[in-house]
Amino acid sequence: MSDIPQVGFLAAMLAFAATILYGSVQVLQVLKVLRPPFDGILVYGFSLCIVVPFIISMLAFHHTAPTERKFWSNAALVFTIMYGTYVTLNYTVQLSTVIPAAMKGELNQVGILDQTPHSLFWDVDALGYICMGFATLFGSFVFRALCRNLEN
Repeated sequence: MSDIPQVGFLAAMLAFAATILYGSVQVLQVLKVLRPPFDGILVYGFSLCIVVPFIISMLAFHHTAPTERKFWSNAALVFTIMYGTYVTLNYTVQLSTVIPAAMKGELNQVGILDQTPHSLFWDVDALGYICMGFATLFGSFVFRALCRNLEN
């Protein structure tokens, strides 16, 4: 028996846990309990913790999809990889360049990299989550077929 379903489940649970932590930090940030730079470090850090488990869970999803639905799971996997590329780029830049520069009072030197509304990295992050949405959409077509099979 293959370990792929168990690996996929574990990866999905890790992505879920990181998502819960990210959401909790966002709430604390909005309530002004967390302040810069720790809010940004935690937001981007937990966001980065979602990426690899999500990719692994979608890879397992693809490998366990019925053969006749592999096109849809493969499309989901392609968009998952695009999501991972965009957001890993963004979160790494924010954590390794922007936040340290801001802490030194040198944000003006890297301001073009700062993720602010309608900035380059705002758009990169948005592209990542658009790709995640498409990955979920295409993955849903695999489940749709499974639900039809259960009805028959």
